[in-house]
Amino acid sequence: IGKHKLAFDVWGDRVNTASRMASNGEIFKINCSKDTYELAKYFFEFEYRGKFEAKNKGFIDMYFLKGIRKDLSVDKEGKIPSGNFFNLYEQLKAGKRFRFRSEVR
Repeated sequence: IGKHKLAFDVWGDRVNTASRMASNGEIFKINCSKDTYELAKYFFEFEYRGKFEAKNKGFIDMYFLKGIRKDLSVDKEGKIPSGNFFNLYEQLKAGKRFRFRSEVR
């Protein structure tokens, strides 16, 4: 067994979260966890959906990804990234940290 056909299971917190995200999603919309939101909020606009129950986790925050932030997009629909988008990405990739004004206390 396993010599010609690989078989495996995936378990854990991330799998449980992914399952709850999928079961609470909507057709043609990108449903994101708070972790994803925190990583992508500098690039994209999100709509907060609220808290949804997840087995063995309590409630988790969910967001819909709406599109690229207006100031980082060349089109008004937020579908095409601008040069500013790529500049910000390169800065983050190089290790720079950013905070929104609303995050500064």
